[in-house]
Amino acid sequence: MRKFNLLLGIYFAFNLIWSIFFDKSLTDKILWIELNIWIVRLIWAVIATVLIYGYFNNGKSEKRKNPS
Repeated sequence: MRKFNLLLGIYFAFNLIWSIFFDKSLTDKILWIELNIWIVRLIWAVIATVLIYGYFNNGKSEKRKNPS
């Protein structure tokens, strides 16, 4: 279930990043703070990167627990 949640988070993060690239606005809001669109893209890219790292790190830890 944990892998499914990570994959779902990765999917939504990339989907949001992809949709933001087609947005013509110069700013966007995150937590009621208006930020430059490139900062918002960077934040979501970092979130996606952390989720991808967690997904692959989780797979490695499961292989260590069950060496079959």
